[in-house]
Amino acid sequence: MRVIASFASAAVLAAEERPITKVVNLLKEMQHQLEEDAQRDEETYNKLVCWCQSSDKEKTEAIATAQSRITDLTAAIEENSAYSAQLEVELKQHAKELAQGKTALGEARSVREHTAEDWYATEKDLVQSIAALKNAIMLLNKQHESSLVQVARLAQAALAARSHAVAGLSAQQHSTLTAFLQQPASAGSYNSHSNEITGILNSMLEEMEKDLEEGRAGESQEVAEYGNLKSTKTAENDASKKAIATKKQELAITNEKLEAAKEDLADTRASLAADVKFLSDLKLRCQSTDKEYSTRVSERQTELSAVQDTIKILTEDDAAETMTRSMSLLQVGAETRRRQERRLRQDAAHLLLQVASKTGNKLIAALAARVELDVFTKIKQAIDEMTAQLKQEMADEVKHRDYCVSELDINAKDTATKAREISETEDTIDDLQQTIDQLTKEIEQANKEISENKVEIKKAGMVREAENADFQATLQDQRTTEDILKKAMTRLTVVYGKTQEERLGATGASSFVQHAASPPPPGFEKKEKNSGSTGVMSMIESLIEDAKEMQAQATKDEEQAQADYEKFVADSNDSIARLETSVTNKSESKASAREQLAQAKNDLAAAQGDDARLAQLASDLHQDCDFTLKNFESRQQARQDELDGMAQAKSILSGAGLS
Repeated sequence: MRVIASFASAAVLAAEERPITKVVNLLKEMQHQLEEDAQRDEETYNKLVCWCQSSDKEKTEAIATAQSRITDLTAAIEENSAYSAQLEVELKQHAKELAQGKTALGEARSVREHTAEDWYATEKDLVQSIAALKNAIMLLNKQHESSLVQVARLAQAALAARSHAVAGLSAQQHSTLTAFLQQPASAGSYNSHSNEITGILNSMLEEMEKDLEEGRAGESQEVAEYGNLKSTKTAENDASKKAIATKKQELAITNEKLEAAKEDLADTRASLAADVKFLSDLKLRCQSTDKEYSTRVSERQTELSAVQDTIKILTEDDAAETMTRSMSLLQVGAETRRRQERRLRQDAAHLLLQVASKTGNKLIAALAARVELDVFTKIKQAIDEMTAQLKQEMADEVKHRDYCVSELDINAKDTATKAREISETEDTIDDLQQTIDQLTKEIEQANKEISENKVEIKKAGMVREAENADFQATLQDQRTTEDILKKAMTRLTVVYGKTQEERLGATGASSFVQHAASPPPPGFEKKEKNSGSTGVMSMIESLIEDAKEMQAQATKDEEQAQADYEKFVADSNDSIARLETSVTNKSESKASAREQLAQAKNDLAAAQGDDARLAQLASDLHQDCDFTLKNFESRQQARQDELDGMAQAKSILSGAGLS
């Protein structure tokens, strides 16, 4: 268009020059304009090439970095996933070992308590039996017939408590002991067997004392073994608890690393996808630029060659001389014809200039200039070509207008849809982040409560151990007190403790003797037993009962305290189990929420990328379409005016009718 305008301007200024000179000058101006256009295209192309190369290098490096990062993150995710699974297996194993340790310790404690109770009963029987045998032997050594019944009763009591002591006697000893225990108080064979009976009772006493000593040694050994077992199991349980706490902490850290790596991987993949797409678009655009530049260079070179060849043809000496002579011969004969043609051309040019002035079309202005220079045939041909071009432009503009309306409408709908998608995805991300934050707080609170419960269990265990130690000490003290009081009671009973029945039996025996023999000589005066013995013995009996009641109460309190402790531990362990299950479930929910959050972020990044591309497309469409849509009617009317003007100009020229 600029070339034609320049051509028209030059033609108007050189109207009085020779036609050949005018053509050559116009051709030279066209050559100069083509060379300037080529220079500008080269500068633009060099800038685009520089931008393509730098952008290609930058994105290629970014893609390589992202791919390397993805490889590292994938390896880290696999490693952390494997380690997380391993930690979960180890946690289950430690929990199983801890449960087994607690069960074993509880069973050992139960066995120890039952064994201790059995031994306390056995020890009590042995102590009582030994005391009874010692008293019986002491009475036998005094060889008082009056003590026979008491000795027999003491021996019977000892044997009743420790019947297995008789098993070690020979048949003869067993027979002698049985006969002794069964003979009446007045039997005369007592003295004849007293030494043998004493030996048997001493043998039984030694056996019982040996049993007592061995039993106490065995009890001490079992207490020591239980203490060692308890220490070992407690240490193992503590180690399991410590391992569980350590593994849980490692698992939490590993899961945090795993989730962070997954989020980083998702972000890196989204960035890589965007970079790959940009690089692909860049290559296509740069290839298109290369192709376009090559085409423009080829076409412009073709134009330059044609212009240069035409100038060479017109400026050769022979051609110039020939055309000068031809023009001189024809000049006189054609003067009248030229004046007539000039008038018609001026009319047509005036009409075209009016149309050009009204529509602002430089092509029509250039055509008006050519009307005053060219012959009618070329002018009408140019009018026909321009008319066809204008009609094609009008059709193309209608097509372009329809395209713009359709694409802008589609873009607006897609943009609105994408905006809703982005808004919904952002809401989802906010909800997931709030869920993750809430779950994190709840997990931290649950872990805190688990730690507090474990501390309370440990404190309760320490208190329970202290209470049990106090109970054992109290029980042992009361049993020892009871044994001492019983020994004192036994000793007093030997002297003061005959019952009313025993005294009546003694009186009957004396009557029997009086009937059987002559009256005895006067004896000692009647000796009364110390009257204070009754109060002392009653007090001792009361103290024994008090000791028994204290043992029973202490045992009852201990059983209740142990039951309360076991219930507290069971309730606390149930609470811990529920909290740990809650932590596990919430950790899984948190991990799931993190995965959904990473996916939502990827979706948001993709949606934002699509939205950005839609915005760029909208910008390109507006840049391409706004002028057309805004000026469509006026441009169509202007082109129609141009068509009408050129039709009138052609009609004028056709009316000239030169043959």
